[in-house]
Amino acid sequence: MSGAGLLDIFETVDPDELPGLGASVHHHIQRLLSARRGSLVHMPEYGVAAPPAIDADFDYRAPWLAAQIQALILRFEPRVRSVEVLARMPRARGQHVVEIVVTAELSDDTTLGACFGFCGNGSVQALSSTDHVTARDNRKTAAEAH
Repeated sequence: MSGAGLLDIFETVDPDELPGLGASVHHHIQRLLSARRGSLVHMPEYGVAAPPAIDADFDYRAPWLAAQIQALILRFEPRVRSVEVLARMPRARGQHVVEIVVTAELSDDTTLGACFGFCGNGSVQALSSTDHVTARDNRKTAAEAH
């Protein structure tokens, strides 16, 4: 899909690879992350407050960003029963300034695992499933390293 709007989808995971409800929820979460808070007059709280500014304060900002996104998903995606969100530095250098790992339990008793990359220009890309490690797995790995 071409264009430069906030809701444009650039590189998406193939929805056919996701079971049932997962494709729709994945698509909506990507749109939610792509929107900027205040851009929809009829829903001013929809979207991320500001594109993440990642700098030397990443260790401080990452938990705040993850908590903000978790609250947004729970508020605006009613098909999600529970969700864990982790903000992390990108695994590989490139156009992403931060990666968001989402692990959600859906209303149809399935689990959705997804990874999204915030780009320097404020856009959001769905990263391939090979880039995904659940938020739970990543926390376990970090805890084991200490």
